[in-house]
Amino acid sequence: MTFNIPTISSAPAYREFIETIAHFTGQICQTMDYGHASLYYIISFWKHMLPLKSYLGMDDNILFLAPHINKVVNDFVLSRLAYAEMVFNNPNMENPLEDHTTIEQITTYARLCHCNLENTIQLFTMQFDRIYMQYTTMVENRQNDKTLELFEQQLTWLIYFFCPILGKQFVMKSSMHETSEKMDGELTARVLRLNSFMKNRFKLGPRHLVLERLEMAIISFFKSFSMIYLSQDNPRMFYEVMNHLIGLREKLAILAVIVAKIKANLNFWAESSTIIKETMELFSHLIVNSPSKSLCSRLPDIGTLLHNHSDESIFPFLRFSCNLRYRRAYFRSIAFMLFVYRKDEMEFLAFVEGVNKRIHHILAMPIPEFQDHLFQINGLLRDIRGISEACVSNTTYAYFFNWFIMKHAEKLMSKIIDHLHFDADMMHHTLNLIREIVEPRGYRMRFSHSSPNGIYLFKIVSNLLCKYTPILNSSKVTNEGIYKKRYRLISKMMKILSVTLSGKICNFGVFEVYNDPCLVNVLNAVVRLALSIPKDDMLTYPKITRNFFGLIEILFHHFIELTIKFDSDIFVQLVSSLEHGIALSIDSLSTDVCETIRSLTKYYLLERPKNTFYSQRIVEHLQHNPQLFDRILEALLRIVMFETAGAITSISAAILPLIVLNPEHYHGFVIETLNGIPNGARRVKMKEAFTKLMKDITLDLTQLNQTQFTKNLLHFKMVCTDVL
Repeated sequence: MTFNIPTISSAPAYREFIETIAHFTGQICQTMDYGHASLYYIISFWKHMLPLKSYLGMDDNILFLAPHINKVVNDFVLSRLAYAEMVFNNPNMENPLEDHTTIEQITTYARLCHCNLENTIQLFTMQFDRIYMQYTTMVENRQNDKTLELFEQQLTWLIYFFCPILGKQFVMKSSMHETSEKMDGELTARVLRLNSFMKNRFKLGPRHLVLERLEMAIISFFKSFSMIYLSQDNPRMFYEVMNHLIGLREKLAILAVIVAKIKANLNFWAESSTIIKETMELFSHLIVNSPSKSLCSRLPDIGTLLHNHSDESIFPFLRFSCNLRYRRAYFRSIAFMLFVYRKDEMEFLAFVEGVNKRIHHILAMPIPEFQDHLFQINGLLRDIRGISEACVSNTTYAYFFNWFIMKHAEKLMSKIIDHLHFDADMMHHTLNLIREIVEPRGYRMRFSHSSPNGIYLFKIVSNLLCKYTPILNSSKVTNEGIYKKRYRLISKMMKILSVTLSGKICNFGVFEVYNDPCLVNVLNAVVRLALSIPKDDMLTYPKITRNFFGLIEILFHHFIELTIKFDSDIFVQLVSSLEHGIALSIDSLSTDVCETIRSLTKYYLLERPKNTFYSQRIVEHLQHNPQLFDRILEALLRIVMFETAGAITSISAAILPLIVLNPEHYHGFVIETLNGIPNGARRVKMKEAFTKLMKDITLDLTQLNQTQFTKNLLHFKMVCTDVL
């Protein structure tokens, strides 16, 4: 929705209209007959009516709106506290806090709060202090009754209100920045005080959903705070207020509180996957993305995490299957912190000692017991993957390589493939780990010229993929579970091979020189698997489509001679798939397909005059499908003529080599197309367009010729749009 504020505010009935809407908003807030979504739309209206003063300079309008907006904020906040009481008294009522969309919608009102920030903060602090005093009194008197849940719901609403108004993004005057910092200090101090008190609440009774929502609100506040105040130097007014209210005078002290909260959540809320998820996001932000990660390394709790990260008695969340998906983020953050804290290889080996013991335990486990430990194996794969993700430099990846890839990778994953291949989820996580260890993050996989590590890594990947390929190929899967149990795994293998081949981890020519079949074997294995997916099924799943055509592009661009050596049935299927890929609606994919066609046809045109082995192989392949290139040319020309072609430059680069390859077929296509158009002006225009398309074009692939053809094709496209 777009509001033209100057036009609206100059209308004769503008002030009367605003007063009516303000009265209507107050009535809705008071009656509470409408759901939270209805209120959200009304609050959105007020947000749009309030311009950014620095942008529009509408002083008079803001002065007029301010008292109305102040009342709207007041009514809205009080209505949510009253609504919390209604939900408490009537459990069958809808609770907006159960819907994550509600939390996102609360951010809508943040700009309104800054219209009169001091009044808003006064409202918040007064309500928060009132509820907090009653809440703490009940807890200290050990009154564990249902009224506590009411106070917890109301505190949850208030803390979610605090989150979006932190910072200066909605401050209208630069002179208000210090006031904003002071107000933020007032709110932050209260949340930290409540957070400190919560340990007393936990002693009273069992965990329940209302208490969990309050914890979620506190974590959400810490997220907002860390994104704003941990990424800048110490704001003077903010820390003056914090020191006055709760005795915290610097960033490190607040970081200590947040890290202690993370550590406590991993213990107390071990069975709540929702809180563990949010806690992991906060932890990841602090350690991986925040500029304050070096400060974190000075905290005692970080030392505890580093030395006891795998101890389930200290961090019991590791014991529960509901938290499996968060283990990777946990170990990534812990390992990342290790590399900030200490960068010595011996420290790294000490850090992974617990993981190392679990690897040896799995490897030594008798086969009959193997299937009974799926949770432990799954957790181990995720933990190793998280550690690998933290190894972003050449040095840290070398530590990981020497520890895991050299000693354990092939043995561990081979055993899993041999004995757990029937478990699609386990295979998915195994392939994810393989994908991770070949991921060239930054410069971490730049091995030295004399290092065999890249060759060794590729041979491991090749052996693992070749081991799993016949197993997956022979598995019988019903159509109902075919994506999860087959297509998804094939797609992951295509992605692994694409990343490995494009990562420049080694000189792949060395395998042919020394007659090592690992490269040819893995190419044959994965490509045959990929082609086993029916074309209609493949195009149904965008991720599979993307991985398939991404692999083909790499094969024809960087490994074209090996690709030409494929059996004719494989080669023809690969090239035929390009015909389907041309019409893909995803521009980036259609561009890749055109580049693949260009690479293949250009190579053939260069080799054909020399009558090389590879040109002869292409001729042999084409004998199985003589019109293959001709059909691709026709498909490309029809796209230009009849469809909206975004990547015209890429299409041009694919069309010209195809015309050069068989100019007679192109002329036949032109005649056939013109014959399909009735006599008259349209046929004349199209004939002129085809003539101009080849004007000043010679049958070669020089850059000048290609540039001219692209210009001609653009003009041809415009004529086709008008005529056809």
